[in-house]
Amino acid sequence: MKKILLYFLTTLLSSLYATESISCPQQRKNKAKTTTTVKRKSSATKAHRQVNSYAAKYITEADSTYLDALHTGDTHLVWCTYYGKSTHGRRTASGERHDKNEYVCAHLTLPFGTRIKLRNPKNGKEIIVKVNDRGPHSKKYKLDLSYGAARELDFLRAGIAQLEMTVLGK
Repeated sequence: MKKILLYFLTTLLSSLYATESISCPQQRKNKAKTTTTVKRKSSATKAHRQVNSYAAKYITEADSTYLDALHTGDTHLVWCTYYGKSTHGRRTASGERHDKNEYVCAHLTLPFGTRIKLRNPKNGKEIIVKVNDRGPHSKKYKLDLSYGAARELDFLRAGIAQLEMTVLGK
């Protein structure tokens, strides 16, 4: 009876914790003691997967140093695009409704609500935008701006611009 109960418990634990190997009943007859190896997922792996699951496929090794530098408050030159008018009124990744006239942007990894100061070096105009969405889904561009922010920075006609970006925090 004890052997059946032990077999049942190891089977149950193996299904719960994704075991690496379990002894079969024939091996138990041959050996006095049997061992089961249980491989558990580390909490660090789960946390990393929850935070970066969406952005992980877009981040390269070069980008990781870029992301570390973002939090220092230094100014960086980044390529930006803007949302078209068709996204007006749709929900963003943060749950807010997108307003094309607000100064908001999409960044792949910065937390929602982070404020970013942007300056167009060609004309000297600068604004502060808030991160409320995820994107852009390109390795070349680091920000997607709202239509109103792009209009204020004066790059609607070009469609893309290289801007000076400084992360201010929340």
